Amino acid sequence: MEKIKVIDLLKKIANEEEAPQIISYEGVKYHIDELEHFYVNDNRKALLEYIFDCLNDFDALMTEVEIIEEDKKIEKLELVNNGNVNAYALLDDWGTKCALTKHSKIMVDKINEIIDYLNKENINE
Repeated sequence: MEKIKVIDLLKKIANEEEAPQIISYEGVKYHIDELEHFYVNDNRKALLEYIFDCLNDFDALMTEVEIIEEDKKIEKLELVNNGNVNAYALLDDWGTKCALTKHSKIMVDKINEIIDYLNKENINE
């Protein structure tokens, strides 16, 4: 498992570089929030505050945390208009339109609902 020192993590955040979104310290997963603070899901316990409370400043900065790989979101199927008001098509990986019947469009809409649900569930774990 990949690790990063707290000081290197802080540098990435300060330099607006891509930083890991989920890390683990002492077996507890921390997620980054919109203010770029790491918290346990619902407890709102700040990781960096905890580390700095437990260790002196230098040791805290040199502490290694594990980087947890994020599950990638499932991409929704992309529907586009195929010329007429009720004509739809899917775009394939090369941008080619693949025409859909009315029934196929209903299935694509349901599949996209399922993808939204699965992506939402992965975030809440």
